[in-house]
Amino acid sequence: MKSSAEKSQPEERLGSIPPKRMSVFEFDDYRAYLRHYFECAQALNRRYSLRSFSDKLGFSSKDFISRVMKGEKSLTPASIAKIVGGLQFDESEAAYFEAMVLFCQASNGDERENYKKRMEEITATYRFTQQMLLTRAYQYEVYSHWYYSAIRSIIGMIGFDGDYDALGAHLMPPISGEQARQAVDLLERVGLIKKDAKGNWILNNPAISTGDKVIQQAFINYHKEFIDLAKESITNVPSTERNVSSVTLGISEGSYKKIVKCINEFRKKISMIANEDEDGGRVFQMNIQIFPLSK
Repeated sequence: MKSSAEKSQPEERLGSIPPKRMSVFEFDDYRAYLRHYFECAQALNRRYSLRSFSDKLGFSSKDFISRVMKGEKSLTPASIAKIVGGLQFDESEAAYFEAMVLFCQASNGDERENYKKRMEEITATYRFTQQMLLTRAYQYEVYSHWYYSAIRSIIGMIGFDGDYDALGAHLMPPISGEQARQAVDLLERVGLIKKDAKGNWILNNPAISTGDKVIQQAFINYHKEFIDLAKESITNVPSTERNVSSVTLGISEGSYKKIVKCINEFRKKISMIANEDEDGGRVFQMNIQIFPLSK
């Protein structure tokens, strides 16, 4: 909340660095978000007015959006659609904004709770997707060795005190301290891990996925390494600690495409389960393959 001193010195703010506009996901009050958006636009252009804002949103009267921001008017489905279009929200932002409006305008506690959960679900999915996009930009390096993602999971579960030899020895099979050091350096550089205010290593996002579309060459070695580890697990890991199964199918090209779509959706659900798990104790690898056995 702005102080009275800030409000009394607008000429100083006009000459300062404009504030960075915050994401809609950082708000739980749509009126506060609209006020924030308008104030940021004014900071960039002192001539930006309520008339300008209303025109951008598609409202003929500047009084309407002003009264909405003041809490004197509510939004209808039609006005929500105008704001979503005017602010050029993507699908996730639009869904979140609509849920936020319904949350704020709900008439009882049960409705508010339902819309609040909806907002949280949309936010979690959006942030997970954004992290996947960031990872994809560095995917060749991140997926060049199997133990990079494994070390990231270990750091997220039990932390890391700087002992690279111990970190490497915690894996199955173990790696050297130097390999562990290189992994930590890379994961920090690409933004998958970071240090908190106390200097402890933490994750930027608990789950990580290769996504549906990948750079083919970046993942050839990655998948080969994990398939080799899967083969070794059949003899080296007790059956109570692993799950290995297979099925041979006679299917058409159309059914193959349907199965691939199901696999992609299933993998995302598994990643979300891992993302929500606050009691992780071990790192597991799940491989999914489907390939032809005939021409």
